[in-house]
Amino acid sequence: MTLYEEKPGESHKGLEGEDLYEELWKACAGPLVEVPIDGERVFYFPQSHMEQLEESTNQELNHQISHFDLPPKILCRVVNIRLLAEKDSDEVYAQITLYPEADVTPDISHSIDIQLIN
Repeated sequence: MTLYEEKPGESHKGLEGEDLYEELWKACAGPLVEVPIDGERVFYFPQSHMEQLEESTNQELNHQISHFDLPPKILCRVVNIRLLAEKDSDEVYAQITLYPEADVTPDISHSIDIQLIN
């Protein structure tokens, strides 16, 4: 049984919106895999993403991340999730679309006034 629907011009496409497909996708992904839900706030870690891209493409990208001038983490809202599978291997993955939000986490490194008492 395959987890994708073949369409002309597409290499892989999940049968989105079907409860049975989602249940099958989660069974293939395993019990330790958690996928956020639409509207949930999550942190995106650009460095980790670059490292994964580097591994999958066999190209060195670490030196390029400084050109983007990105913070180590970016607060985002999940706006879309697609549960998919690779056509050739049936390996499952989630394509998650994120929308960056203003990070309201206080930066305590600048807000703490430390006084030493001798």
